Amino acid sequence: MIQVAGLDPLRDEGLAYAEALKTAGNLVTLEIFKGLPHGFYMFPHLKQSAQFWNNSVDFVRKLGKAA
Repeated sequence: MIQVAGLDPLRDEGLAYAEALKTAGNLVTLEIFKGLPHGFYMFPHLKQSAQFWNNSVDFVRKLGKAA
């Protein structure tokens, strides 16, 4: 799972990493948070922050079930 902030200076690197993982045959989930800066998830008043953390928790739970 890759989550990228749309206004992050590292956005392109995150997108390239997701593409490289896919090219290598990995299953990749990519979430792009358009219009948000690096570290936006540290601001709990943003609804997108809750989505970011929920995505993270859901991903880890899925990994736990697959183990």
